[in-house]
Amino acid sequence: MPKAETEWHVITEIFLNIYNLTNRIIKNYLITPRNLTQMVLRLSMFMDFHAAKFNDNIKIAAVLSGFDEVRPALKKQQRTQFKDALLATLEEKQVFKQICQRLKRMQGKWNSLILS
Repeated sequence: MPKAETEWHVITEIFLNIYNLTNRIIKNYLITPRNLTQMVLRLSMFMDFHAAKFNDNIKIAAVLSGFDEVRPALKKQQRTQFKDALLATLEEKQVFKQICQRLKRMQGKWNSLILS
């Protein structure tokens, strides 16, 4: 499978995991096509403007993109549960943590995303 197709397959799988996790953690919360569109647009922005921060790792960017979309619907305890479940789906846990450390240094929205 060509690289672009492989990446799209991985991104789709990550977004489906986020959809399933969200429905499991937050009862009666539905991710709409608008939410999925926002995830894809945010992922595109992440990779266009912050690819170096993500070490060009699209999987980690997709996870953060999806988390950022559903985060407002999660209570503090649910956020921790959600992040732990998402991390369990990644093989690159250490890389993810390093990228989060780098992103913590950035200002604005990233700080609230990573720290909450």
